[in-house]
Amino acid sequence: MVLTVFLFIVAVGAVISVLGTAAGMLIWVTGGRILRWRTMEDTRPKQPNPYEAWLEREETAEGREQNRLRREARQGCWVGEAGRSRMH
Repeated sequence: MVLTVFLFIVAVGAVISVLGTAAGMLIWVTGGRILRWRTMEDTRPKQPNPYEAWLEREETAEGREQNRLRREARQGCWVGEAGRSRMH
């Protein structure tokens, strides 16, 4: 009787372990996508594409100048004297 109850508990534990492992592997393989609701995914705002914004600015002369200034400002933060003086 005690042995039967013990084996039943072990069997239930083994089944739960196998199911939990299978569920965990499914979540891992899908990158967690299986847990997200489809409606939540569809209503999220679309992230702006920085390349598309850059491409739109390239179409005009002042846009090209703006891109050049942005690029120089970004590079100045990391290289050269301007970048070094800003870090101190």
